[in-house]
Amino acid sequence: MNFKAIVVVLLFVVVLAGATGGEESVQRVGDALGQLFHWVNVAFNAMTD
Repeated sequence: MNFKAIVVVLLFVVVLAGATGGEESVQRVGDALGQLFHWVNVAFNAMTD
């Protein structure tokens, strides 16, 4: 999977969560995505340093 495909899937998940669970669900998904991107960034930095 390339980066664009991953971004599209993540956006779809956020939209779907908003449609089914309301604002609280979107906030949880957003927080989870934020943590995921943080740890991906930490891992990338560890590999490239």
